[in-house]
Amino acid sequence: MQVVGVILPSVILPPVISLVIAAYGIGVPTENHPSPLPAPQANLMAEVANGLFFGDMPYAMMGYGGAIAVGIILLDFVLKGLGVSFRVHVLSVGLGLYLPMDALAPIFVGGLTATASGWAAYYVKKSITGPLEEIADEGSGEGS
Repeated sequence: MQVVGVILPSVILPPVISLVIAAYGIGVPTENHPSPLPAPQANLMAEVANGLFFGDMPYAMMGYGGAIAVGIILLDFVLKGLGVSFRVHVLSVGLGLYLPMDALAPIFVGGLTATASGWAAYYVKKSITGPLEEIADEGSGEGS
């Protein structure tokens, strides 16, 4: 099954991406594509590469980002140690800071949908198994 998960996207994605690039363009505006689709990850990697090769790297900002990441990781360890159900994951915070709002909205809606479906599945399972457990307890004599 994992082979299908590797082969199928490798066959389907290249033509789809080629069509998107030909129709809309990605990243930098050109004559053919004056308003291309944004490519935030590619732009970020280009900025990092230019900074490394041409000496324009904002090392102070990278240090601030590293310090914030360490602080978030420490906060997550503290929350885990306290047994709090809410956790702060550094990847989630990093994506929230990095991605533009129009990319975050579908991710947020997907998270809400996953949470709601998880709660619904829990309560449906509880409502189905609850009466069955009571019946089983009555039959074994433990309930009386």
